[in-house]
Formats: sequence, C-alpha cells, structure tokens
Amino acid sequence: MLVSGWKKALTKSGRSQRSLAQALSVSPVEVNMVVQGRAFLTPDKFERACELLSCRPSDLYTEDVVALAYGGQAPKKKPAVKRDTRVRLDDDVMDRVEFVANDEHLTRTQAANAIIRRAFETRRIDHV
Repeated sequence: MLVSGWKKALTKSGRSQRSLAQALSVSPVEVNMVVQGRAFLTPDKFERACELLSCRPSDLYTEDVVALAYGGQAPKKKPAVKRDTRVRLDDDVMDRVEFVANDEHLTRTQAANAIIRRAFETRRIDHV
C-alpha cells in the first residue's frame, strides 16, 4: 500500500470519491483503490484528476512515485521566482555604486550586484 495525498486533496477540493469517479468515468471502487494506494489511474485520468482537484501531481504522490508510475514524467517544477529585495545603502556606499554604474554603463542594481559578486570572488581567492 502506498501513502498518498489523495484524501487531503479530495477534502480540500470539496469533492467526494464518488463525484471524482463520475467525472473521470471510472468506477467508485477504482477511485477508492487509488485513494488507498492500491491502484493507479491511467496517465490521462491522473492528469484530469489533478485538474479536477486543483492540485499538482506532487500533491498526490512523491516525485519519484509520479516518475515511476507515469512513464518517467516527473512533475514540472515551477520556475524560481525572483524576489524583489530592497537594501538601504549608506551614502558613501551609494556613491561607489553610482561610480561603478556610470563607469561600466550599468544600472545601479547591476552595479551593486557586480560589487557584491566581486567581493565574494576576491574572498574565495584570498581564503584558498
């Protein structure tokens, strides 16, 4: 028997096993076996179930189980979202950022990133 997130997904969506079975055109017994971890849906039905439950495959099974059960197609990971972080710079540091930005034709953000990267590269070389 396989531990899964089917029960949680069903509860969260407000669907019953019976209504999911009806929407997928499968028997309630089959859905019950899937929820219990004793069976798997076909790939098409699994994809449709994810849509109906408004969840990702990784909400129902671990990535390795999805990859094994559904032809090596691990769930697609969402691309990393860039976080917009603000940092307050002292006046003298801001002057240096402005200087690098103007000197190297960069935006202030690019210049600040370049300064930080260079500082870490220098640290690594010095500490080796």
